[in-house]
Amino acid sequence: MQRLSVVCVIIVSWLLPRVASETEHHLSSIFRPNEHVGYCDLHCPGQARHTLCELPSSGTDDPNPVSDCPMFQQPLGGPWLQHNLLNAHNGVRNRFAGRFRIANMKKLVWDDELARMARLWLVSCERYSHDPCTQLHNPDIYTRDYRNVRQNVAFVVERYLPRYYDIDVIRRWYMQKGETPRPRLEGAGLHQALLNNYTLLTWASLERVGCAAAKYRDGFQLVCNYFPFYSLSEPAGLRGPPASSCPRTFPLRSRIFEALCTFEMDSANTAGANRPGVGMVLTSLLLLRLGRTISSSEILTGTGR
Repeated sequence: MQRLSVVCVIIVSWLLPRVASETEHHLSSIFRPNEHVGYCDLHCPGQARHTLCELPSSGTDDPNPVSDCPMFQQPLGGPWLQHNLLNAHNGVRNRFAGRFRIANMKKLVWDDELARMARLWLVSCERYSHDPCTQLHNPDIYTRDYRNVRQNVAFVVERYLPRYYDIDVIRRWYMQKGETPRPRLEGAGLHQALLNNYTLLTWASLERVGCAAAKYRDGFQLVCNYFPFYSLSEPAGLRGPPASSCPRTFPLRSRIFEALCTFEMDSANTAGANRPGVGMVLTSLLLLRLGRTISSSEILTGTGR
């Protein structure tokens, strides 16, 4: 068993940088309509300023809110966190699309703006609540003061930081399927009865994700922002053979996550990209409890909003 765990870690380490690199591209701002509009010009009802309005004393490179957050220790992150989280998300989406035969599930791409927003929300020290600037519906497509962004939040009470804390939180969000009513089928649409971490994680029309993490003296927190989410009244996905009804903006079938739609062909010269079943293998490896788990810790997760 120990040898198998080592092999799993090696394979995941080999695949993750390659898979994540395929989604690197320029993304337009979700919130700013043009370069002349700054984040501090954005409106967030009920808040003194928008979360993305960064004050000089709270830079994202060195968030140090010691006076406001006595339990805060340090931000967590780096390229490895992005690789892990992006592939864990696409892994569970690939698994869900294959299990429920979702024809239009999109392969998520990493969005630095969403990740920055998550980091700034961590600095605010609101450990158990959602960022109100991600919960606002945008009634006017011509304004971008707030767009259809939703958020998953988890705070884990744990004295020591587990090695695979990020992947294990994604796994726990996915395992909320046991607490979620089975989706109902209306025509070709699959409808969810509620929005929680699990249903948001597997919402077919999502395109972008950005996350941030922080360590506290009594645990750690993971925040992930998603775009776009519109309404529970809309189908969570369309039934059919996986990746058979890809939308016009994501017209291709991923070679790595074979049940997902993508807007650019997975690189043919990427090691493992054209090997059948790599996505399913990666999914299984990512969702295993690799190394030390947090099974004995207390995890407090906010519902997707």
